[in-house]
Amino acid sequence: MASLAGELDLPHAAVALEDGESVRAALEGLAAVLHCAGPFQDTTAMMLQACLDTGTHYLDITGELDVIEATATRTDEATSKGVVLMSAVGFDVVPSDCLAVHLSNRLPTATRLTIALDPNTRPSHGTATTALRGRSDAAVRRDGRLVSAPVASKQRIVDFGFDRGEATASLIKWADLATAYRSTGIGNIETYAALPPDVLLGLKIASRLGFLIRVPVFARTVIKSLTGGEHGPSEAQREADASWLFGEVEDDGGARAAARLRMPHAYTLTAWTSVETTVRVAAGGVAPGFQTPATAFGPDFILEFDGVEREDI
Repeated sequence: MASLAGELDLPHAAVALEDGESVRAALEGLAAVLHCAGPFQDTTAMMLQACLDTGTHYLDITGELDVIEATATRTDEATSKGVVLMSAVGFDVVPSDCLAVHLSNRLPTATRLTIALDPNTRPSHGTATTALRGRSDAAVRRDGRLVSAPVASKQRIVDFGFDRGEATASLIKWADLATAYRSTGIGNIETYAALPPDVLLGLKIASRLGFLIRVPVFARTVIKSLTGGEHGPSEAQREADASWLFGEVEDDGGARAAARLRMPHAYTLTAWTSVETTVRVAAGGVAPGFQTPATAFGPDFILEFDGVEREDI
């Protein structure tokens, strides 16, 4: 951290999250925190509490559904203290949250939402570790309730359009099951991803045998399957590759609306959206309590970033 701070000519401080007093002292005078330390199931509660104690707006880049659900339960406390809580301000879920609200606005009677993504990248080591820790089960939202499902227990052909075209996407657990539910009010949501076969196999193994995560050789094998042995995409890959997103809403009368996005690389977009979101929240004007990117900044927020295109179908 000191090396990066020096490179960017920024101040820095190092504190242990377990030391609540030191964390609170480090936050004094700060308008907002962008929390990036995962797996977030291990770290969010401590940083979130420190933010509430010091009146500091809290943001993070998690995609962990259970973490986001837990953060959302603190909305009344955050509102009373004038604190904004905003999870998942990276690739998950800024583009998909904006697309979900855009579609909900097009079809206000919608009762079902489907989100499908093609990140066009292997997960980084950190993302893979988080997936393994979470056992990678899939989930859906039915009538407002979260329901577990085996990963890839459903598949569908998705036309991502642009320069991607059709791909097979499998049912996964994605943060929109928490965020889009709150930003649109739609109670039936399914989330899918187009993934390489070996990545999908790794997720299935993690889902079914996740209780073995404490066995180092098992953990290393699954993480290698998910990442391809790399710690993350190279700078050249991030600059060259795109990612895609598809969304669809339907109502009980059979009306339908769909749209899709073409975006820069998922990790590149995460860097852009997370910083911009934090800057805007720190500047003020966002209502306190739990917010999603689209409830705070509107469905066109994602279109403000270079290389993002939206197409209604």
